[in-house]
Amino acid sequence: MKKSVKIVIAVLCSAWLISALGACGSSKSFQYEGAALAAGTVGVKYSASIGAADAPDTVAYALKPGSVLPAGLSLSGGLVVGTPSAKTDGAARFTVVASASGYSDAEAEYGITIAEGELSYTGARLTAAIVGQAYTATTATAAGGGNPVIAYALKSGGVLPDWLTFNGGLLSGTPTAKTAQDISFTVVASAADYASGEADFTLAVINAGELDYAGTALPVAAAGTVYSQSVATATGAGNPAITYALKDGDSLPAGLGLSAAGLITGTPAANGASAFTV
Repeated sequence: MKKSVKIVIAVLCSAWLISALGACGSSKSFQYEGAALAAGTVGVKYSASIGAADAPDTVAYALKPGSVLPAGLSLSGGLVVGTPSAKTDGAARFTVVASASGYSDAEAEYGITIAEGELSYTGARLTAAIVGQAYTATTATAAGGGNPVIAYALKSGGVLPDWLTFNGGLLSGTPTAKTAQDISFTVVASAADYASGEADFTLAVINAGELDYAGTALPVAAAGTVYSQSVATATGAGNPAITYALKDGDSLPAGLGLSAAGLITGTPAANGASAFTV
């Protein structure tokens, strides 16, 4: 009987010892769950957190081998940062491994959708061309975040005069005669992974000694608020000295005046639309 008791006690002690040793060798764990991150845009700076909410302070994050972030982004600590350089076809998925001393590694899957970027492109009235003189002007003025390589082309259906050529946004040629109407055309700017942009341009062909001057809607003024806006946009061959004055019989809104240099300044006395000729 005593022998049986001793055997039972030995077995129980051995089981306790194995359990204790196993507990000493085990690691704690923490919860780590992935998610769909905020969408990004090509050319626009991006930052999103991939940190585990209940992770220890010493946690480190790394991409799981084989996982790839969208072009232009990288993993820095618990953040995905950078400037996307290419759009994604749907959500780009990747897995992050979180690790910390004394804890079991945890994995989480994330997804990011990167949309195509946008080009900023605004048309303008170009410097006038002078009959018999070589002419050059540029329409290559589009811009986009991330400094994309931008290509320029005339919009389909657009036609320029025979004397005027268009190459990569650059206009050049020598006009042979004055035109009765402005030359108008539209340029399309495009870049990989960016939505294309369009801009309308105009230019006049004038004789030497003439000025080119066209009006436009000015920025809105507000009654009681100081206003300043230039209308000095006339051009002519040889950069002549140009002065500006209101056409006889025309007037500006009360409180505003026009200088000889083409600057409208003052404080409008009342709201309302006004048209005038300079």
